Amino acid sequence: MLPYSYASGINLGLQVLNLQPFSLFFLSIARLLVCAQWRVVVASLWM
Repeated sequence: MLPYSYASGINLGLQVLNLQPFSLFFLSIARLLVCAQWRVVVASLWM
């Protein structure tokens, strides 16, 4: 049981490392979308 959980933990860690660049990319896109939404809100308030 213990060696299997240890190996699956290593496998999960490798998957997280593989997904890290994609998650950073997704976070930057989400930040850009939030900034764009704020710009639209400010522009509509300015009008």
